[in-house]
Amino acid sequence: RLKSPFESNHMCMEFVSEDKKYVIVMYSSIMGNPNCEMDKIYLQGLDSEAQYKNIETGKVYSGSLLANIGITMRNNGDFTSEFVIFERV
Repeated sequence: RLKSPFESNHMCMEFVSEDKKYVIVMYSSIMGNPNCEMDKIYLQGLDSEAQYKNIETGKVYSGSLLANIGITMRNNGDFTSEFVIFERV
């Protein structure tokens, strides 16, 4: 778990395959905050030397960037979820 629903109105979980080829990030808003900033999520357990492609956008990021710079997740309102899937290339 990257962000606990018990500590905020948002929850984020990350699933990494054993071979680190696939990464699934699930972000959920329980109660949205109006006019709030996007959440920065720092991924864990990735190969820092590998490149990972966002399946939806086709953009490629290094494992190091995803772990240290992170990705931003939108706070789209109450009871919404967003999934991001990365594949190692």
